[in-house]
Amino acid sequence: MGVVLGINENHDAAAAIMVDGQLVAAVAEERFTRRKHQSATVEHAVRSALSIAGVTLDDVDLLVTCAHRVEVHPDSPEAAFRRELIRSAPRWHEHDSHHDLHAYSAWFGSGFEEPAILVVDAVGTRLDLLARPLLAPGAEMFGKDPAGYECESIFGTAGGVLEPLAQHYTTHRPYDWSRENIGLGRLYNYAAKEIFGTSYAAGKLMALAALAEASPGTFVDLDAPWPRPRHDAFSAFSGPKVHPEPEALASLAAGVQKDLECTMLALARRAAMLVDSRQFCVAGGVGLNCPANSRMLRDSGFADLYVFPAATDDGVAVGAAVAGSWCVLGEKDRPKGRLSPFLGAAYSDEEVRHAIGRMAVDLDAHGVTSQEFESTDALLDEICDDLRQDRVVSWFTGRSEFGPRALGNRSLLASPRSARMRERINRDIKGRERFRPLAPVMPESLVEAYFEVPPGFRSPEMLLAPLGTAQARALAPAAFHVDGSARVQTLSDTSSLGRLCLRFLAATGCPMLLNTSLNGPGDPIVEAPDDAIALFLRRPIDVLVFNESTVLRREAR
Repeated sequence: MGVVLGINENHDAAAAIMVDGQLVAAVAEERFTRRKHQSATVEHAVRSALSIAGVTLDDVDLLVTCAHRVEVHPDSPEAAFRRELIRSAPRWHEHDSHHDLHAYSAWFGSGFEEPAILVVDAVGTRLDLLARPLLAPGAEMFGKDPAGYECESIFGTAGGVLEPLAQHYTTHRPYDWSRENIGLGRLYNYAAKEIFGTSYAAGKLMALAALAEASPGTFVDLDAPWPRPRHDAFSAFSGPKVHPEPEALASLAAGVQKDLECTMLALARRAAMLVDSRQFCVAGGVGLNCPANSRMLRDSGFADLYVFPAATDDGVAVGAAVAGSWCVLGEKDRPKGRLSPFLGAAYSDEEVRHAIGRMAVDLDAHGVTSQEFESTDALLDEICDDLRQDRVVSWFTGRSEFGPRALGNRSLLASPRSARMRERINRDIKGRERFRPLAPVMPESLVEAYFEVPPGFRSPEMLLAPLGTAQARALAPAAFHVDGSARVQTLSDTSSLGRLCLRFLAATGCPMLLNTSLNGPGDPIVEAPDDAIALFLRRPIDVLVFNESTVLRREAR
């Protein structure tokens, strides 16, 4: 048995485990520390992944890390745990390229044989840390700088070998415009910091962009040998600040978003020219940009598009495990079909009961009642009635999702039939800006009737944003952004959540539900039952469902 432990110690720290070439666990550290984008420490994620896999540190045959990581003080607990990992594993492989590991995660997750792969993020490995030859003979390199970092890479996979075919490098000299040569991810980061004060506000920027027409001019020179941000556009960025009225800068956001979409499409088309494949994968943080993904799917010329659900640096842990399995241990099995994103821990009914018992005093103080259901059908009927009456439902079941999207196992569900529901959830539960959209979830058998999508369209990872039909927007106004698009998630008609959607359709005529992540303001998605109960008590959520069998209700009906 070959056990490979892959870890990412950068921001979005995470751990992943492969056993005999199969990915059995992937967990983000932030779910346990309750700090979004947790970096450096990875101990909770490692111990959880080991538990899920049913192995111990002594069973690990190979530890794989990335040279691109946060440095920690040698006397810190984080450094002590790193040393414990290295001592425990018979073999330790430190992979030099951050972008390689992003690419491996998407290749593995897609189930494609020999896809083209595009990796786009803000900053990858620094050039002087790359031990391998930068590129294959005859490949393209742009923006090489002694202080450069990976930022955009195109890979081929012919013959089952990952091969970098074109790369662009970024500098990292913040706001030093005379020497700064940035890539697409850092352009988006600069815009996010200009409006919201942090580079972690990319999702807010993407939402804000739909509120206005793009500002005059362009931020990216699409006619350059490699599309790159224009130096004459940098005057728009003067430094991090939190704008009190971000809507006033919507045209700036729209301009950056427009250029990002055009650039991603140009890079996808370049990948199509460089790689003889009809299949296309995307990874790196920019892969979370749903409008750009939709445009690439529609206009790039590729037949199939797959975006790794943990496209940000948590996905590097999966890439590390895959690289170790395939390249170091020589395990050649490729996955058959798309990877399930449900790679975290599941919690038993007994663990749920213990959590309820631990918080019984607080639950009683809030007038919360508990009910057990012996039949899933009976529970679905009850919850459908709650949703029909505009109650907000916490839905906690099965293994937790890997990545930043709630995909139905750690979700908040609600009726989308009134725009007021979106306002209520954003204001009272999520504590965020009123312009932020919520996503719909629906059975995949219905999506073509309500969205402008090609035949066979699927979006199980919620990473595409097609336009809805006029009928869909009228039936579910809370599920659509101001531009008429929606970050729809499709799922099997026979899944429990799919069956709930079909019940809701029969009861109301609306074919979808709202699905947003189960978390409060500034928090990661909940991980354990205790987290879900604490959120239920803190925010005005009406119903909490555990494992499709136990229902907590704020007041008796």
